[in-house]
Amino acid sequence: MAEATTPEGQMSWDDDGFYDASFAINKSRRYHAKMRAFYQAAHDYSTAATAISGTSGFVAVLAWAPRVALALTAIVAISSTLDLVFGFDKKALVHDGLCRRFTALAAKIEDTPATLENLCKVKEARLEIEMDEPTERRLIDLIAENEECRARGVEEKELVVLTNKQRYFGYIITFGMDKIEAQRKQAQCSQ
Repeated sequence: MAEATTPEGQMSWDDDGFYDASFAINKSRRYHAKMRAFYQAAHDYSTAATAISGTSGFVAVLAWAPRVALALTAIVAISSTLDLVFGFDKKALVHDGLCRRFTALAAKIEDTPATLENLCKVKEARLEIEMDEPTERRLIDLIAENEECRARGVEEKELVVLTNKQRYFGYIITFGMDKIEAQRKQAQCSQ
């Protein structure tokens, strides 16, 4: 990124070293917003399945439909167990807090002069937030990276190519990273 100084001749957060810090903070903000939405949706679906199946199971018992009641009770047991074991609501809260902290830091740098001293402070604040992060879902991080690149006007051909399966299942499992890393190396060599 070329240096873009302010009219007063000062550095800006779009200059080389400052850009990287700003990019990383905003990418992290996007990443945690995505993870929060995923876990909140998982919790909401689990809660809805439990409520609907529980109510329907009760009606099935009253209607003397034991097989239906058994199936609906199984749905209640499975969905509530998954929510309890995986703690979707707790994970959503963790990512919500991290998203808010990264958003606050992103807002702060918009109103902070781009000096080397402030860059060091921003990097320190970012690292302090990152200490509280759970294990990263690499594919979701790449999706957030692509979104931040798009927001900054990077051309589509420069973005990381992800398959639909990677975008949909990346919240659960990471796969296909060898191909992505090979594409990145090839792109670096051609520059």
